[in-house]
Amino acid sequence: MGPVVADHGIKVDLDVSDAKETELAVARERAEALFGERKYFAAERWYKEVIRIHERDDRAWARLGVIAVTQKRYDAGTTALQKSIKINPNVASRYYNLALAYYLQEDREEAIKAIDRAIQLSPDRANYLELKVRIAALKGD
Repeated sequence: MGPVVADHGIKVDLDVSDAKETELAVARERAEALFGERKYFAAERWYKEVIRIHERDDRAWARLGVIAVTQKRYDAGTTALQKSIKINPNVASRYYNLALAYYLQEDREEAIKAIDRAIQLSPDRANYLELKVRIAALKGD
């Protein structure tokens, strides 16, 4: 079993062999650098490599979700964000991003569920509350 790594204060157990740890670290570092530079097409390739090495990397799934939503590929975005949340259900920003993806698709019901969970996990985030107001303004089905 690999080391335990912190992701925004949350410990993530890496179940990868020692031989893959360096490869995983390099792929993560490249992906994060490209993501930070908003070079999403290139970052996406590296996040997919991270997942190829360690398919339960919740941060990589979350980043892939954000990239897809940014590119208006909402179905891919919601799928990736849901995978991230399934692996690690305690990160508020992932629910916020999922809510945003649903909001952009005008899926009020799913957006409300996701933003409510984000607010439950991080009640002091003003942008979460602002998104909830925008979601509530969507017409219901």
